[in-house]
Amino acid sequence: MNTFLLLFILAFIREAITISVIPGSSEKKVDRIAFGSCNDYWEDQRIWQSIREYDPDLWIWLGDVVYNDNRRFLATFDTSPPDVMKQRYDAQKNNTEYKKLNNKTPMIGIWDDHDYGINDGDMMYQGKDRSQQLFLDFLDEPDDSPRRSQKGLQGSWTFGKPGQRTKILLLDTRYFKTPADTALTDPGDLIGEHQWQWLESEMNQGDADLYIIGSGIQILAFDKPLQEKWGNYPLSRTRLLEIIQKSDAKNVLMISGDVHYAEILSKGCKEMGSDLVEITSSGMTHSCVTHLPRFLCHFFLSTLLKSVYMESQFVELNWGSLEIDWQGSQPIVKADIRGVDGNVAIGKEIRFEQGRPTSCTEDPQVAAWRLLPRKILLRNVAIAVIIGLAIIIRFFKLYPRRS
Repeated sequence: MNTFLLLFILAFIREAITISVIPGSSEKKVDRIAFGSCNDYWEDQRIWQSIREYDPDLWIWLGDVVYNDNRRFLATFDTSPPDVMKQRYDAQKNNTEYKKLNNKTPMIGIWDDHDYGINDGDMMYQGKDRSQQLFLDFLDEPDDSPRRSQKGLQGSWTFGKPGQRTKILLLDTRYFKTPADTALTDPGDLIGEHQWQWLESEMNQGDADLYIIGSGIQILAFDKPLQEKWGNYPLSRTRLLEIIQKSDAKNVLMISGDVHYAEILSKGCKEMGSDLVEITSSGMTHSCVTHLPRFLCHFFLSTLLKSVYMESQFVELNWGSLEIDWQGSQPIVKADIRGVDGNVAIGKEIRFEQGRPTSCTEDPQVAAWRLLPRKILLRNVAIAVIIGLAIIIRFFKLYPRRS
């Protein structure tokens, strides 16, 4: 074998390894990031074609990669045995379009409740350690990855050299979450003290030019009474915003999933040159209009589920993208929500300026009922009404009266 051929083979192997293994740190910068959540392996997966054609430098899962729990009745779920969970992950991994993307694009991710193993799951879920390894197997996480041995899936990745460095912090809102049923008597904690200390340490390193915080559930929207969110744990949400405000991190944006629609939210902070922005992408194979008639979907999103921080929403199947412009003194991020065809549905250009937020933890007053804990009668009554209306409408669509 001649020297030239040997060097070519070694270079090919090196490139293949670079693609398939995601280190905690890489000097290769990222300009195009794609992300999404809420994907059911047995549903139509055509959305992956447009993601692959977009050719992102990185893909980020934001939870509900597959649905490892099983609906028994309305909002009642039970979990699946490990072999069934593995079969579902394998089915997703072997999907033709997904495999094409996975073969060429680095992938990282965090879970939410359904891939965790149980709807609205918290620290009491007995199968969480087993689920953690199955999730990491799906991502081909290396055996020596810290996430293989630690408690919880929180993780940090940096890409690029100083001046063009992006740090991605994915938060685990399941493994350490205290039960929501105690919310009336105990404010609880969403991510646990160990993860808080880790997050503060990562943010205070000040070693990146752009910080992306990823969460399986929404962060800014504190005023939606019918969904899981950081606002159900107000002390945790305040603590997170304080860390963003006071840390050495600069140029912070947030991404999230879970809700089965896409949304752009922004929160103005005094003495800060730019808003704190959150981009939610949720619903890759099913969305709000899959579950409900379109008019009901729009009605609830414009009333009960409309946050004071909402800028725009999109109810169809979707995925998100971040395009980073490194040409200026500060990065400029074009954040978009895209439909199945890859076309932009809603978007926002995020410009970062010098300055520190000084009051990110203050929220405008809203009606008290919007802040009630999730596990109370209001939520159950509202869900029952929604489901009842949807069933009635679907029934008459499927079985119209015949004369």
